[in-house]
Amino acid sequence: MVKNKYKFAIFGGNSFDRKIIKSAINISGNTLIFQFPEISDFIHLENKEKVDIAIFNKNVKLLDIKTFILQNSDVKIIFFNNDLSYDDIPVDAFFPEIENIKASESLRIASRIDSFLTQKSGKHKEHQINKFNNNKFNPKIIFIGTSTGGPTTIHKLLQEIPEDFYTPIILVQHLGEGYSKEYTSFLNKITKMNVKIAENGEYIKKRTIYIAPNDYQIKLDINFKITLTTDNKEELFSPSVNYLFLSAKENKISDYVIGVILTGMGNDGEKGTKSLLNNGSYVITQSPNTAICPGMPSSSVKNSHFISSIPDIAKRLVNVVHNFNDFYYKE
Repeated sequence: MVKNKYKFAIFGGNSFDRKIIKSAINISGNTLIFQFPEISDFIHLENKEKVDIAIFNKNVKLLDIKTFILQNSDVKIIFFNNDLSYDDIPVDAFFPEIENIKASESLRIASRIDSFLTQKSGKHKEHQINKFNNNKFNPKIIFIGTSTGGPTTIHKLLQEIPEDFYTPIILVQHLGEGYSKEYTSFLNKITKMNVKIAENGEYIKKRTIYIAPNDYQIKLDINFKITLTTDNKEELFSPSVNYLFLSAKENKISDYVIGVILTGMGNDGEKGTKSLLNNGSYVITQSPNTAICPGMPSSSVKNSHFISSIPDIAKRLVNVVHNFNDFYYKE
């Protein structure tokens, strides 16, 4: 168990949920100091004891969460539910498998909490799994795949990338229906690069981020022209990270691609990163212990050349793109 004791607050859910979570917090060697059905009950308290970690369960209002974060910016945030659109708020951990809490789950929840605290208290070191060996490599395009927690993570990544970064990016982000335009607008406010929804038949341009639209698969041909299609029925997601990454081999552009896997549930990207790895692309994966949702990164770690945190990934992207000849020989 984690040696440092943390002070928790629980919001939302019913009294039974809060009782089970309280038990889990105690088992993990930490302390629950507040539990409320509504966040507003906490917000209106005066002379409050400092909270280290806040757990949000079901039936909490998004506006109240945002108010809480504004007033408590140094508090770590954990979500236990699927019923919120939280991609525009800084979530530190998301436990989707603990959405419906049962009486027997105190130990399992305690284990998840303890694992989260252990990861957050330790320093992550960058590391490599596979040696890079492609003297034909000439990076011209970055493919990024992400899902749950992606908007927050992409926000952090773009903040770390310098304003003169010119390499175009195709971004596959699993989004809710109708959210692509709002997401594009959100990203345009935080980066000097041009962010747009990808269009069928357009050629990629420098300093541009192309968002894969909902309900379409996206790929890039040998002439760097975007193709959108609804024909593929094999992939679970539309757009699919695997579909984009696998298309690099199909269209003979693997030597030009940097593939990046970030936070997300499931394993979309696992087949794609394996294909990129075996065909000369450079593959970067966010370290699972720094991801809001570690599923996608965990499934692609074995297919990666470089695994690290978001700040280190941003530095590596700049290094690879701007100095790829030196980069090749240093590896």
